[in-house]
Amino acid sequence: MKKVLIFMNSFNVGGVTNVVKEIYRGIDKTKYKIDFVRCDTNLNDFDKEVLDNGDKIYYYKPVFLNKIPFYNYYKQRKAITKQILAQIKGEKYDVIHVHANANIGLYVGKKAKIPVRILHFHEAVPDFGDNVNKSFITKTIWKNRQKKYNRWATVKAGDSLKACKVKYGEKVVSGPKLCVLYPPIDFNKFNPKNYDKNAVIKKYGIDESAFNILHVGRLTPVKNQKFIIDVLKEISDTKKAKVYFVGDGECKNELILHAEKLGVKDAVEFLPPDTSPDIYLGMNCSLLPSFSEAFGMVAVESQLMGVRCFCSTNVPSDVDVGGCEFLDLSLDVKIWVEKILAKKEEIALDKDRVALFKIESLLKTIENLYSKI
Repeated sequence: MKKVLIFMNSFNVGGVTNVVKEIYRGIDKTKYKIDFVRCDTNLNDFDKEVLDNGDKIYYYKPVFLNKIPFYNYYKQRKAITKQILAQIKGEKYDVIHVHANANIGLYVGKKAKIPVRILHFHEAVPDFGDNVNKSFITKTIWKNRQKKYNRWATVKAGDSLKACKVKYGEKVVSGPKLCVLYPPIDFNKFNPKNYDKNAVIKKYGIDESAFNILHVGRLTPVKNQKFIIDVLKEISDTKKAKVYFVGDGECKNELILHAEKLGVKDAVEFLPPDTSPDIYLGMNCSLLPSFSEAFGMVAVESQLMGVRCFCSTNVPSDVDVGGCEFLDLSLDVKIWVEKILAKKEEIALDKDRVALFKIESLLKTIENLYSKI
């Protein structure tokens, strides 16, 4: 039996945790023993599930040092790695699968002499975000980290080819150690046949005479959600329209103020992150005008629910399963609106593309990677 150590930051609700849960619950437990490493914060039901199954979780405490970047870069890695190695002493793992804190996770794998070290990125923007090319210090740190990633990882993976290019560099993308791992989708949850549209309209109080727009995602600057309100304003000048934001985050108040400024506050509604996918049935389209995306799973989910998604060209083309349109953010908002209002035909899903997001496909690839010894 192969022993696998999955390296996380937390088990908080979100896309990365959901992917890890699917892997953990679906993998053949007669072939693989799965343990976890994660930060000692916000314990939840998944911790209990893992421990109740007889598997281990090694918790490390965060290390807060001074504000000197190079000092933190080295000292934090060393201090946290020391905590983890002390706990796993005597255990021999065949694989470490790093989903977060790549710099530390790979270092742990290297120091513990774990032969298969899989680095699995779930975001496209480098560790220092859009500032990576604006500061000499952050750019230098990023380049250093990228070298470590490429040197220490025996398998380099990401949610999309774009994420891999950003994280590992153009030269690595064509190499044999690269692997694109599409995140899985719950096809029972994202199936319009499993919901009653009339009940959905009543449940959310949706006005079917309006042009209804949906955006699902954390309310953060990188998602460019102010642009969605700009689109709403442009449509509202000629017809009734409304935007539904499903998610929460630090930009919520900013979005409210922007809607007030444009006079469309009453046409904007915020719903919690755990809102059921049934809301798609009352929508005319969904928007994902992000400045950067490693993948953009919500675009695929939208199409599966029969709702066309309009994305910025910063979203990987991998998300198109038959009902996506990609537009550049340099285009005037009027052009976006023209394209959005012009698309009226039903979506014809590409079955071969859709099949790539089945959990069976991911598990087959993961098990092949875990067996690379």
